[in-house]
Amino acid sequence: DLRDDWYGPGYGVATTAGREAAMRAEAAGIALEQTYTGKAFAAFLSCLSATDAPVLFWNTWSSRPLPAGIAPA
Repeated sequence: DLRDDWYGPGYGVATTAGREAAMRAEAAGIALEQTYTGKAFAAFLSCLSATDAPVLFWNTWSSRPLPAGIAPA
């Protein structure tokens, strides 16, 4: 499914849901920024609460090398 419920007013524009989701992720030890991955995590949380089926959040960190100090899992 392609869902656009969490895009907000535009590309690169933070949303309240994205900011709140990024804060929830940070509390769980997951580092996200509030615009792109925050919006994706908000979608994940919404889908997670709406189904009993497995839901996957996969943060790819883009195609760039990982920041210094972060080892691949």
